[in-house]
Amino acid sequence: MNVQDDERWSSPCIPGLLGLSIAALAGQILMVRIFSFTMNHGFVYMAVSLAMLGFGLSGTVLTIFPSLKRRDIGASLQLCSSGFALTLVGTMFVFARFSSSASPDSGLTIFSPLAARLLLLALPFGFAGLGIALALLCQSRGVGVRYAWNLAGSGLGCLVAYPVLTSVGAAGGIFLLAGLVFLAASFGGPRLGRGVMIVLGISFLSIIPMADELLAFQPDQADQLADLVRHMENDGLSANDMRLEFSAWDPVGRIEVHSLPGEYGFMNREAPLRFYSQDAGAGSVLLSLAEHPKLRESLTKGTLYGLATRFAQGGDVLVIGIGGAPDLIATLAAGAKSVSAVEINGATVTMVEEDQAKFLGLEEDLRSKRLKLIHADGRGFVRRHPATYDVIQMTGADTYAANPAGASILSEGYLYTKEAFGDYLAALKPGGVLAVTRFGIESARVFNTAYAALKDAGFTNPRNHLAVVAQGNSEFWSTVLMTKDELSDEEIKRLYVLCQEGKKLAKDCWIPAYNAVGFRFDSPLEVTFQPKLPIDLEAMRKKLEGDEWHLEPVTDDRPFFFQFQKREGLGWNDVFTSKSFNKHHWDLPDYLRIAVQVSLVALLLILLPLIKIGFGGAPKKEILCVGIGFVALGTGFMFLEVVLMQRCTLFLGHPNHAIVIVLFALLVFSGLGSLVSAKWPWSRMLLVTLAILGILVWVWVFRSHSQEWFESRLSLSLSNRAWQLLFWLAPLGLLLGMPFPSFLESLESHCPSLSGWAWGSNSFASVCASLIAIPVAMESGFGFSFTLAMGSYGVALVAIIAFMRLSQTRL
Repeated sequence: MNVQDDERWSSPCIPGLLGLSIAALAGQILMVRIFSFTMNHGFVYMAVSLAMLGFGLSGTVLTIFPSLKRRDIGASLQLCSSGFALTLVGTMFVFARFSSSASPDSGLTIFSPLAARLLLLALPFGFAGLGIALALLCQSRGVGVRYAWNLAGSGLGCLVAYPVLTSVGAAGGIFLLAGLVFLAASFGGPRLGRGVMIVLGISFLSIIPMADELLAFQPDQADQLADLVRHMENDGLSANDMRLEFSAWDPVGRIEVHSLPGEYGFMNREAPLRFYSQDAGAGSVLLSLAEHPKLRESLTKGTLYGLATRFAQGGDVLVIGIGGAPDLIATLAAGAKSVSAVEINGATVTMVEEDQAKFLGLEEDLRSKRLKLIHADGRGFVRRHPATYDVIQMTGADTYAANPAGASILSEGYLYTKEAFGDYLAALKPGGVLAVTRFGIESARVFNTAYAALKDAGFTNPRNHLAVVAQGNSEFWSTVLMTKDELSDEEIKRLYVLCQEGKKLAKDCWIPAYNAVGFRFDSPLEVTFQPKLPIDLEAMRKKLEGDEWHLEPVTDDRPFFFQFQKREGLGWNDVFTSKSFNKHHWDLPDYLRIAVQVSLVALLLILLPLIKIGFGGAPKKEILCVGIGFVALGTGFMFLEVVLMQRCTLFLGHPNHAIVIVLFALLVFSGLGSLVSAKWPWSRMLLVTLAILGILVWVWVFRSHSQEWFESRLSLSLSNRAWQLLFWLAPLGLLLGMPFPSFLESLESHCPSLSGWAWGSNSFASVCASLIAIPVAMESGFGFSFTLAMGSYGVALVAIIAFMRLSQTRL
């Protein structure tokens, strides 16, 4: 049904546009969480790329079939909403059954069968993008107003995604979003369609209680939980005998606790244990040692868990990262006066404090407040709280969880940077010790980073503040001890005595569940470095690095602790070769391989519609300006989004706080900026010029002064920090919301055949930008990423002005 231009959009269509916008953003966030649990973490960033690829494909469809813009928008929103909801549920149903095939051993290229199946997940976002694009482009007037509704919906989607996840789970969230999209679309369009939308919406919402059975997402088959199952089955035990004791979806990771059959369910065949996993990995054990004092002594004295507290002879202890709580049991048994345990995953805190406290034997310590659990990011907690400690301990603390910026999967956070070690050092009491335990080559980087932090703090001989104790086959895991005061001869002697005391006890630390995932505790502790040993540190560093490893200290500007592999020698031949990759560390060559491939696909999809546009007679200069302008806008926005999330994580103390606040602020205030652009009474060229110049000034000011501003407000409450950050981001959001709708409205007025292609080009550019943002930061730092964002908006300004002048000339 074709209708007149001024009749195509009406207020009843607003809920449909809002519903699609909310669901598209929230669905993207849920997909990131689902990918994190079901596939190797290296694949997780693909969730964002697939979503933006779907949006880009909608632009290609509009370019090929421009007549779609002339149809009734209410009916179009109903059809697109139906397509989004049905394909979201359908593709997730299929994905739940093939995700287990996403193995690092098979590699990944865009030509592999796995890639083809993953591309199916772009379909829902293709329908969402098409519906939103049709709403924006249904008439040349009022683009800014409709774009404001779109951005407001996306902002709300960011706010509701995590509450939906924690309340009904990932599977329930998929059905909830589908149902809400149907109901939202029922407000506009043909009367018959409204009834169908209401029935479908209610039907999908009623399925939520059964969602986990219908969308039975399986854990990553290449991670530790699956490794454990394979070991048990090789020993003749059945995975069916595992019992799920606790499970919860959390914004940081899905937490599960399993009881295990046979000897896997015990420590040394005596004390019961349960296996903890986060996103099917990050394995730890829950040990029930209250009735097994000898084994508790073995854990405390025979492993690295209790070493630092014993070395410090008790005192106040801060543990960063709880896991299954072995650190808590060991530090308490080692004589800690008090233990404060900080954990980024709220579900883990609930599990230890409420669900599993009795099993762990921690009830009395929790009641007496000798043990206090805190839901917070460890680095942020240390920076914001003035308390000091005798021991700060981190044992294998990490997470491979992704955020909705997508590419930041390669960033493992800010716990292991040089500046972080400086914060920990400042939080130690005189004589205090920082104990950081990592695995394999990672310990060498911890040592180098600690050395650099001591040097930056003004210590003249950092070597005298460091010691390393190793345990396990080939010194598999090591604790780097960094002391606030120089290690005395007496302290060095004590360290050897503690290791000697633990030799006989270590043999009792037989934990088959840990052995299955590569950890062995039944071996003695060994001092591998202390200041008196004749070890040339520089020669050792060069020997370890060789031609393969990067072990230089990590900084807040380049917080990529887990990226060790050198990038030299990566050629174009590697880009199109499907190689297996490291299942624990998603190295940059692996990332670049698929990133380049996806970017080339996006580029191809940008260029192909030019054949259609060219035959349509659109002027080549206008095509060039439109392509460059919309690509530059998409690239600049994505770079800013990624970098701002990273920069604000430390200030807000939790990556999820940064995700929500930054995305919400940019989207909602961009919506207000879009409204301003719709009401702007003067030249569009003047508006775009002022807006982009304002963006450049804001970015320069933020880059120059944000660190000082953040530092001065760290002591404020989270709510106060969040509100103040919103005020910081509000001007940027307003300015970001002006160029895109102004450019799009001008385009729809003068060259409507290009508008669908422009929408797609902007989305495809976001795909590419999300993929290259982190590799750029890895090489040059997040500060340089700001420079690239400014450059992108500068290019966009030139292209938009050129297009507007050409349009005026042609008219």
